[in-house]
Amino acid sequence: GYLGHNHATDNLVLSTKGDLTFQSGGSTRLNIDSGSGNITNSTNTTQNGFINFTNTQDGGNCGYIGNANALVAGTHSGSLGIRSQGHLVLSSGGNTERMRIDSSGRVTMPNQPAFSVVPATTQSNIAINGYVTIVLGSETFDVGANFANNTFTAPVTGKYQFNAFIEVENVDIDSVYTFLNIETSNRTYRSIITPSSYDADLAYLTIPLSALADMDAGDTAYLQMYQGGGAAQMDITASGRFSGYLVA
Repeated sequence: GYLGHNHATDNLVLSTKGDLTFQSGGSTRLNIDSGSGNITNSTNTTQNGFINFTNTQDGGNCGYIGNANALVAGTHSGSLGIRSQGHLVLSSGGNTERMRIDSSGRVTMPNQPAFSVVPATTQSNIAINGYVTIVLGSETFDVGANFANNTFTAPVTGKYQFNAFIEVENVDIDSVYTFLNIETSNRTYRSIITPSSYDADLAYLTIPLSALADMDAGDTAYLQMYQGGGAAQMDITASGRFSGYLVA
């Protein structure tokens, strides 16, 4: 083996033809396999094997990785444990924070796709016997910029939770049914009412709808209303909301 400077890459190189082994106190502490490149770590017993990471600024422990039995309460043999002395912070695509588990166990993912939008204005006297797309012109938030033109587009494949409610006015009791749809690329989710079961036109009505939807990357979701029969007098007010987020 040798220890030297690689002038081409300006790297310090520690090389061996066999396994690279680090020992202390007469025992192997770290081994890098010459064939697979796998790194194994051990101390006196397998129950206590872990790597301690030190904060270079003050010399204190910032965390450990290794045998979960030695690091995390209530874990079982064969599990890998990661323990942070403070927050556990994960990044990808550089040094941007993607997920944080704080010291109290609260998990935040600041880049997780999520949106919440409302109508900007009232849609008056919507057409009957046809699907009407609900116009959602005002965003409360849109993490990832995946909502545009009244439509959410899934950035990745997964399960998405959608929640919607709309407020309508001047509902004609002569309509046979009225329903609110969450239309996705894979299927339709529906909430239906029968205005004809009431004694008079409804001055206002709130229609809620929620769904846990499976979506592929590039699939879309948007809201539609349908009024079957009656007069074209119903208004979709600006008091509703459509929101959603990636669950898993």
